[in-house]
Amino acid sequence: PRKKSQGRLRDVSSFVGASPDEWFEGEVTGFTAFGVYVEVTSTDGADSCEGLLYVREFSDDFVETAIRGSKVKVRVLGVDVQANSLKLTMKA
Repeated sequence: PRKKSQGRLRDVSSFVGASPDEWFEGEVTGFTAFGVYVEVTSTDGADSCEGLLYVREFSDDFVETAIRGSKVKVRVLGVDVQANSLKLTMKA
């Protein structure tokens, strides 16, 4: 399984069943050629994990403002507990 930026194992299971209409607070933690990694916090603040925000899921103005540590609002597009992965979007 992948690890969080801080080296702790992440657990995406707390985001299973998240409503597609629910927005989460996040922070950009890293960049790849195909997107950015975002540390996402559950709405109750109890859990967080790192998810992937693909370039095609960026909001229109995000490209100009994306830096490590940027605060963002995202929705969960998909959760794969076996792969321990979280897909995110900034689009409404």
